Amino acid sequence: MNAQQSIPMETKRALSILMFWIGVSMANPSASAQEGSRIFILEVPQSGLLCGYTTEREWAKIPQEKNPTFVAVVDSTSGIVSSILVERLTEDTAIYDEYSIDRNGNVRQLKRKLDVIPDRITREETWTIRGGSAVKTSESWMEYKTHRPIDPDKDLADLGKTPIMLRARDFPFSLLVADRHPERWLGGTRCVPGNMDKLEWTQK
Repeated sequence: MNAQQSIPMETKRALSILMFWIGVSMANPSASAQEGSRIFILEVPQSGLLCGYTTEREWAKIPQEKNPTFVAVVDSTSGIVSSILVERLTEDTAIYDEYSIDRNGNVRQLKRKLDVIPDRITREETWTIRGGSAVKTSESWMEYKTHRPIDPDKDLADLGKTPIMLRARDFPFSLLVADRHPERWLGGTRCVPGNMDKLEWTQK
């Protein structure tokens, strides 16, 4: 077992969630300057619920307590969704999906990043939606952290393959996304029955 594999699970999850949030901020640098809103979503599998929060402070409390597998952040402008970011965590991997959404609720592009912690490898992909199908337009492999380019790892080629959503309404938490007035949520929180099974990856 190497040093990275000995990192406590809770620490790895906390670091991964922190990296995800940094990525959200970098992906949407002008969000605060627009007439927009942001909701934070997580899966609470113990309760069979998907919960949305209107403040980062309330949302950030839950991962530390419930240790979720999925978290997501949805940005909207004037009530229209503009981007959805989803992170899935396992003991050894983290996958980050950044969806760009057009004004009609259709996905325009997906940027996907897979971190394989034990192998210290990162794979990044870009997908464009053409004619109702997802088409991969770029892929790169690199060392985790250093981002030094490396050759593709055939043993990990199928790792992280997950369904690609084509519309905002396809997401498991679409009821939360469709609500154009999250500011009216009681206590800044709304939960709906559901799970993230539609976003699960398969591993061969």
